[in-house]
Formats: sequence, structure tokens, C-alpha cells
Amino acid sequence: MANKKWILGVAAFLMMIGMLSMGVNYIVAGVITIVVIMLFNGTKNFSEFKDRTELLQTQCDPEAFLKLTSELKSQVKNNKKMITYLQIDEAVGKMTLGDFEGAKEILQPMENQKMPDQYHIDLIYKMNYMYCLFELGETENAEHMYLDVLPHLSVEDPHIEITKEVLLAERAYFLGEYEEAKERITPLLERTLKLRTRLSLIYRLGLIGESEGDQEIAQAMFKEVADKGNRLWIADQARSKIVNELEQKL
Repeated sequence: MANKKWILGVAAFLMMIGMLSMGVNYIVAGVITIVVIMLFNGTKNFSEFKDRTELLQTQCDPEAFLKLTSELKSQVKNNKKMITYLQIDEAVGKMTLGDFEGAKEILQPMENQKMPDQYHIDLIYKMNYMYCLFELGETENAEHMYLDVLPHLSVEDPHIEITKEVLLAERAYFLGEYEEAKERITPLLERTLKLRTRLSLIYRLGLIGESEGDQEIAQAMFKEVADKGNRLWIADQARSKIVNELEQKL
């Protein structure tokens, strides 16, 4: 990181000298240099952000996602808004590894923290914390969080529409309302979803099939998650369920 900053500094210095040698006013040259550096950093950070989220959402590699998230946190440590967002991402990464206690340790201290207004961060935080509590079996606390989330669910925003629908499907599952969960999941699977989200919903259908005694459906769902889920916790769980079913047939 230090080498990159040094190289960028030298490049900026040479750029400014070059413009001055061509007769560009020194104030104008300075402003242009600063703007170029800002654009470079903005493009670089956007590229890193996109690559990082793709690691989790498309490649289903939570460990690599968490590693890059930690690196990005060290780069933006003075940006409180970005740190808040990355902390939530860190909790999400832990949940996709099955570490729900670890995720709660990150999310719980943030409960009374004032969230940034941008990008629906407060809503995203509450949704993820609610999901974490459901997974830990803390249904009463999760439902309390749901009441906080409920007023925001009527907001029309295409950026979080699918997230809201997934949340409602997950909640129905955790409350044991399997028919409602299936009714919500089925149309979602007909939409364009990131692979991780799709596999999460398919895994729920597998769990519902298993609970209802339909092993044929359950095993078909688990197989898809196991084949495509790479290093996700649900993929490991699905593989274990497939092995257990095969052992029972022997």
C-alpha cells in the first residue's frame, strides 16, 4: 500500500511539472492534478468494491470476501459512513460462513448507533440483524426487529425490492409458515437474482421439503446448492444432508 501511494505521489508530481512546463497556470495545474488523483482513487475503490461483492454474490466465496472487506476497512478507516457499511458486510460474510454468533457480535453493538442516511444502510442493517437473530433461534428479538423494519417495507425502491421480498420469505420460513414461504420463494426464483441469493432460497425450499417429508424435492434442492454453492455454509450443510440421506439408504 505504501509503495502504491509513493508511486501515485511521484506520478502526480511529474504530471504537475509537465503541465507547468507547458505554461499551464500553477493553480490550474494543481487543481487538475488533484481531480485526476481523486478520479483515480474513486475508480480504484469502485472497482475494488465491485470485485469484492462479486466474490460473495457470484463466486460464493465468503472467506475471500471477508479478506477484501478487512483490507478495504483499513483503507477507509477515517470514513465513518464507509466503515459502518463495511461492518455490516463483515457480519453478512460471517453469516454466509455459518458464524451467526460472530455476526451478532458485530451487529449488536451497532443497534443504537445512528446510521448514515445514504444507500438505505439503516434498513439493510436491520434486515441483516433480524435474519441473524432468526438463525440463532432468538425469534422474539427478531420479531421486535421486524416491527422496526416494517414501516420501511412500504417504500417503493427498486434497489431494495428484491431484498425486501427475500426477507419476507425468510421470515415466513423461520415462523414455520411454510406455505407462505413457498408462495413467496417460487416467484422470486423466476426473477434475475445473484447466485448467492438464489441458492439461499433454494436451500430454504429444501429444508421445507425435508420438514414435510418430501425427500425427493429436498434432495433435488440440496444437490443444486451443493453443486453451485462453493464455500457457502449452506452448501456445506446441503452436502452433509445428501451424504446422510445416502447413508440411510444403505
